[in-house]
Amino acid sequence: MNYVFLSVAILILILVTLKYPIISLGLFLTTSVLKGVLMVNFPFFRTVDFTVLCGAYTLAAMAYSFVHRRGRVRDIFSVPILLYILLAILLLVSVAYSSSPRYGWEKSSRFATLGMIALLAPIVFVRDIKDVRILFYLLIGVGIALAITTMVAPDVAVVRKAAESRGSFFEADPLETATRIGVAAILVFSFVVMSRTALVARAASAGIIYLCVVAIVVTASRGPFAGLLLTWLAALFIFRKGISKVWLPVAGAAVCLAVIIPFVVMPARTTERIRHMFVGGDRIADTVYTRSPRFSFAWQNSWRSPVFGHGTGAFAQDWAGHDERSYPHNMILELFYENGVVGVTIGMAFLIAILVRWRRAANIVYTYGFSIKEYHAVHVAGLLFIYTLMQAMKSGDLDGNRFMFFCSGLVIAAQGLVQRQAGDLFERYDYDQLVDPSVCCEGVEAYEAL
Repeated sequence: MNYVFLSVAILILILVTLKYPIISLGLFLTTSVLKGVLMVNFPFFRTVDFTVLCGAYTLAAMAYSFVHRRGRVRDIFSVPILLYILLAILLLVSVAYSSSPRYGWEKSSRFATLGMIALLAPIVFVRDIKDVRILFYLLIGVGIALAITTMVAPDVAVVRKAAESRGSFFEADPLETATRIGVAAILVFSFVVMSRTALVARAASAGIIYLCVVAIVVTASRGPFAGLLLTWLAALFIFRKGISKVWLPVAGAAVCLAVIIPFVVMPARTTERIRHMFVGGDRIADTVYTRSPRFSFAWQNSWRSPVFGHGTGAFAQDWAGHDERSYPHNMILELFYENGVVGVTIGMAFLIAILVRWRRAANIVYTYGFSIKEYHAVHVAGLLFIYTLMQAMKSGDLDGNRFMFFCSGLVIAAQGLVQRQAGDLFERYDYDQLVDPSVCCEGVEAYEAL
């Protein structure tokens, strides 16, 4: 019976993907949650890696979309993509002299394949503003589904045991789950505060924010919770020209209540770990004691091999004494220890290149006075990148922070979108018309209304 249900679900998924290839991302981005459940109910997935299957399926959907829309290779490859490829090559080569070859190979190979798929997927799928909206709604849907699953079954021991028996890195990890829920919360927050959002949509968004906050509290993930609050504050500053001044006080009060109420109505045991983040206590000290030795070890011992590092995955053996997943909980320190100054330089260059793309996209939107839709798409993509980057600075390894690279691709896609629209204006108008925004920019009235 289970396999009949699975077959029907696969058939429906294929039919929907043929119409909307971008839907394949919904499956790829939730493998960490679905994998354990499938392993329990379908023995097939105990021998075949579900994440690899989803990656292959998304790759096939990308190829279909690229050919169907007559995409161009030059629209995909850019400086950030080339830097990522260079970093992937470095990680793969560095396994040769690593003291943790098994973990090093797993991390580098997944970074070079699954990570590359996550980075390229938004660039391939997003060709117009409609695709951006579909992707945003898809991310919100993923976040809502994860939030509900987390609240209904926050501790399914049999699923965790099944995932761990495979040595899987894609079990329903609380941090990964909370990060994806946080992404949904950031998206709906933008709908709450932005102008031209219907009253019903604002109310529904406020409810979704409450749902997301409760789910993050249930996961007891302090990093995603703190990062969410900081990103919301950043959004108010970045969206300052697009915020509804009339609704901002009401929306702000609703969001504050959504954050505060869970700590009032939920059991103290559930909220304790996050609550102590603000009031201090032994739990904060435990976190500091857990992270600080790793930071110090990585920083001090990186100088023993500063140029090329100790090899991909070497931190696991050198710190923990075994060839299994272990990392400094900081992406930059991880690169410095395992891949040296060369790795840090490439990694930092990649992050800077993404920020530059965000800035360029924002300048295009401001210069040409594009509509509120483009304004929203560009800045939400940038905020999601900042949010996931904050998580990469305190949790996970390069492979585990794959969602950050997905958001990096989203920034590149948003920049490419507005750049193509700007190029279309040059083709449609001569220079004298182009320098007059009121003539050439169809969205200028909406922009000035902000």
